[in-house]
Amino acid sequence: MIKIKEKRMQSYVLRARKMVQEGKNKEGAEMLSEGLNYYSKNIIKALTPYATADAGIISMVLRNLADGIEKDNPGAKELRMWAENNTTKPELQETIKVKKPNRR
Repeated sequence: MIKIKEKRMQSYVLRARKMVQEGKNKEGAEMLSEGLNYYSKNIIKALTPYATADAGIISMVLRNLADGIEKDNPGAKELRMWAENNTTKPELQETIKVKKPNRR
């Protein structure tokens, strides 16, 4: 029986750290920005479409998840704080479509 390898992505943080250690600070920051874009796009894609009235709930859920991730992963908060000062945050790009909700 042939085992199929699970496709896994290489960490943006580890690749950026390696670049910084090699003295490529700008490239390392750009790598983190790529990771920010990648995860932002995928999260928005997973959430869309959503009811505009639920935006506050979604914001609260995402903040709660972020707090949990930072609590459970040592160094995550420090990395976030560094990245906020040294990288470009991706702009929120979502298309607002007005549709009538499905009837139940």
